[in-house]
Amino acid sequence: MARDETARDSESETALLDRRSYLRLAGAAAAAVAGAGMATSTEAASNDTITVPAGETRRISVGDGETFENKLLDVTADGASVVITAFADDFTIRNVGIKGVHPGEENFLKLCVPSEDATGLVENVYLGDGAVAGSKGGIYVHYDPGHEGELTFRQVNVAHSSNNGLYGSSPGHRGQSGLVHVEDSYFYSNNVSNVRLGSPGGTSHVRNTTIHVDDSVNGCDTNCSSPGAVNARGVWAWDGPVALHDCDVRTGSHGSALATRDGGSIEENDSRIGSEADTSPPEGVPTSAEEAAGASSSGSDDSPAAATEVRDGF
Repeated sequence: MARDETARDSESETALLDRRSYLRLAGAAAAAVAGAGMATSTEAASNDTITVPAGETRRISVGDGETFENKLLDVTADGASVVITAFADDFTIRNVGIKGVHPGEENFLKLCVPSEDATGLVENVYLGDGAVAGSKGGIYVHYDPGHEGELTFRQVNVAHSSNNGLYGSSPGHRGQSGLVHVEDSYFYSNNVSNVRLGSPGGTSHVRNTTIHVDDSVNGCDTNCSSPGAVNARGVWAWDGPVALHDCDVRTGSHGSALATRDGGSIEENDSRIGSEADTSPPEGVPTSAEEAAGASSSGSDDSPAAATEVRDGF
């Protein structure tokens, strides 16, 4: 992962706290994004619950055209973790809940859409139990093999990542043109940034999304130049325009609600920033792992990880 400069404000970062609209106009319709697919390692459809034993990591690799869905991933055992990777075109990850605090040596999700005309969809996913303090966790949009398509996150819940809730600006920072969109989602007390987007290839957007940071935020991990520091930006735009539509962002004294860097810009549309923000999750966002995966589980999978493709070093 690209090294985060710092958890502090740098001279090249521009805070946008004074650009407030406070308008309460309703808006925002979710765009339909299609996805289907193949995966190099997914469990059988009847296995709704995947229980990871203590000290083990379950790796799930989703390939071109694959749909990985309807799974409760239980990582409540000591040191258990899960990493879902999709470096693929036209994939879907939906109705997935991760139950338990992630050890955080790697990100929960590592994703990119390599082809220009392809899409990826992550929908109804719960990462709200968070990761241990000082670790990673969260979601990383990867620059290798490259992100040139369009990736949409809808109805996701991401909390308590020490190093970015959604780190989506890395491909754009390397000149790649892929876009990343966030819709109808909830980000709670993620450090460094809650939503980090930006691409020179067009406008990424954040729509009908709540970002709330309070005293429960964890310090950043050792990739930061100031380990343990807190600067929990709400939306951070790098290297391209980001449009904010009908969102609620409150970060208090823990970081800039809106910030830009390296040519990034933020356009506010009918959003509430600061004390005017409604910090409740948008309708439809899962508030537990069970809710995301579906409460009724038909079975349990306690077998070792069976990934046929494991990519290390990311």
